[in-house]
Amino acid sequence: MKETVLSIHTAPGRRLPTRSVPQVVAEAGAGLVGDRYHGSRHRHVTIQAIEAL
Repeated sequence: MKETVLSIHTAPGRRLPTRSVPQVVAEAGAGLVGDRYHGSRHRHVTIQAIEAL
């Protein structure tokens, strides 16, 4: 089965709303550039199935 990314959302800071971005740079060991968790110990990415939204 081929999976497709439908949207990418990042938040620039804590307690700020996420925003849709057309693309993102992922840095190994650091996370997504421009996201509030970039470079922190929380370098996670959440993947959500569209059916669960």
